[in-house]
Amino acid sequence: MREIDCARISAAVARLCVESNRYLPPEAERALRVAAGRESWPLARGILDDLVRNLDMARAA
Repeated sequence: MREIDCARISAAVARLCVESNRYLPPEAERALRVAAGRESWPLARGILDDLVRNLDMARAA
């Protein structure tokens, strides 16, 4: 049986967690931006705008 260092596993899991929280498929990003632009209810519009800002900040990081 092959042995794998647990530090390598931990590092890979950490990297994948960050990556999975920073990646959004292009079609989902477009839908989010369109929804933010079309939403007429102020509370919902604010939430969608927050999500778009978070996406932009994640892309810049």
